[in-house]
Amino acid sequence: YNGEMFLKQQLDSILAQTYQNIKIYISDDKSSDSTIKILFDYQKKHPNRIFYSVNEENIGYVKNFEKLLLNCSEDYISLSDQDDIWLEHKLEIQMYEMLKLEETNKKYAYLVHSDLSMIDENNKMIQNSYFKYRNYKLKNTKDFGHILGPCGVMGNTILMNKKLKNLVLNFPNELDLHDYWIALNCELFGIRKTLHLQLVKYRIHYNNCSNSQDK
Repeated sequence: YNGEMFLKQQLDSILAQTYQNIKIYISDDKSSDSTIKILFDYQKKHPNRIFYSVNEENIGYVKNFEKLLLNCSEDYISLSDQDDIWLEHKLEIQMYEMLKLEETNKKYAYLVHSDLSMIDENNKMIQNSYFKYRNYKLKNTKDFGHILGPCGVMGNTILMNKKLKNLVLNFPNELDLHDYWIALNCELFGIRKTLHLQLVKYRIHYNNCSNSQDK
């Protein structure tokens, strides 16, 4: 929603991934800036990779993510915000870890997520590690207390398999945070893999929906 300022950098970072077997699904939440024009231009350049739709009314970011999850049928889904930057090897590393998990047992719902670095609106580094900044100390074993409390699974780092997607849908109407819901269900009924690597440059600025410089 109204992502004109940083959207191109995020799309470019996804398109530049070393793991290239991807489709990009975008749902615009009725933006009033030039976001839709940007999406149109990118889709024209990448017609087989970028697919977007525009909501008839503003439904908020939680319902917008739910809509995207309901409308995609791929075996693996990675979530993205509009204003971050992915490191070029993000998906390659996460897919490697996901496939390693599935080699053990394919029947489970799996989630792979990572640490982040933090940048400002000018791409200046604020913190090298979001986990250290927030004092998150997630174990790779079941850590329900941590997930239920501070959580630490950031939506913009999530890679999930289809089994987890089917497990978390549909979202409760009262839900405030989609990533918390996904992480909670995975901790209860699936398997989480935490990567202590900074694979996303998480942009903190005054217009963030979830976290901002004044929150």
